[in-house]
Amino acid sequence: MLVKDIMSKKVLSVSKDDNVQKFISLMQKKRIHEVPVLDKNNFYGMISYKDIISKTIVNPEKDKIKKVMNSHPPKVTPDTNVEDAARLLFNTGTRCLPVIDNKKLVGLLSYSDIIKSAINSKEFRKIKAEDVMAPPILASMDTEIGKARVVMREGNVSALPVIDHNGNLGGIVTTFDLLKSIKKHERISWYSAAAQMDKIMRIPLSTIMNQAPVTTGVKTSLTQIVNLMTENKTSTIVILKGKIPEGVVTAKDLLEAYMSTLSKKGVYYDIIGIEKEDSFILDTADRMVRDTIKKIATVYEPQSFLVHVKKHETGVRGRSKYSIRIRSNTNKGMFISQSYDWDLRDAIGEALDKLEVVMFKERDHIKDKSKKNAQLRKNLRR
Repeated sequence: MLVKDIMSKKVLSVSKDDNVQKFISLMQKKRIHEVPVLDKNNFYGMISYKDIISKTIVNPEKDKIKKVMNSHPPKVTPDTNVEDAARLLFNTGTRCLPVIDNKKLVGLLSYSDIIKSAINSKEFRKIKAEDVMAPPILASMDTEIGKARVVMREGNVSALPVIDHNGNLGGIVTTFDLLKSIKKHERISWYSAAAQMDKIMRIPLSTIMNQAPVTTGVKTSLTQIVNLMTENKTSTIVILKGKIPEGVVTAKDLLEAYMSTLSKKGVYYDIIGIEKEDSFILDTADRMVRDTIKKIATVYEPQSFLVHVKKHETGVRGRSKYSIRIRSNTNKGMFISQSYDWDLRDAIGEALDKLEVVMFKERDHIKDKSKKNAQLRKNLRR
């Protein structure tokens, strides 16, 4: 299958000379994270939500899009193979790829385009929510916007389920909800990485959250989840056990599941976000991860193993901090670990150690439960 067979041909766009506020308004109104930037009729680049929160915006109504946009985004052609495009989309961390033909933008390929093309596959229908969901990062009704913003940025998540005093799901807060809560005259400080407005930070999430999040159960198939996302125009589904949030499934989780179905043999494995690091560090990280996969494989059947690396500039010359998030999907479900460190190898090593602790602790729990069940059956036969 080729990109031109599934790409979206109706594309919203902005001009490089438009102000940043135009993109913000478009993002809020259409609930999109990134759009192409044009120079007259020629493709010029992409602008995304991440671009405007990672760069200092003095005045969104005056600053031009060309100041903050990405001039060299990953892109594909109409004749690119969908599997290759999916890998590029996943590995670069972007939500959509511009489709370019002779310097002209002819379409966009997004997570949803690829996922929709996969929902009828036998492999996709067999996968359940519990197989791919991530443990939720929760917030309470009283959690302040400022704290939620930090949690979402450091956890690299775009939504937080909000629970009430009983631990039941009360709502959800997304990046769009945070954006809508900011008054027009406050946006200047909101988009400045250094600014911290006390008034905004003290607002509780209960006042801005969506009180009707889209939910489903752990046994829901991925095909059904895709349909739920499409019907409700959302990219996040909260997985419930009773009324309690058990996990979260996002469009990126579905893309990851699709990627794992492409690997017919072995484990779909990748380290994302370290392409610009020293080759020696890359080799060391690769060896550490492969050793962990071998160790895990003695107990579980790994299906995908993904290491997400995010580099945080600290403002101190030559000093960056790394946040690591590892997701390992196995025949016993999804396992996740995180870590932070100044040294990339130490950060990855710590995340791998945490993952092993979680996975082998779960193994021991399963063994203990099996022993108890066996003893119970033995007692009943007496």
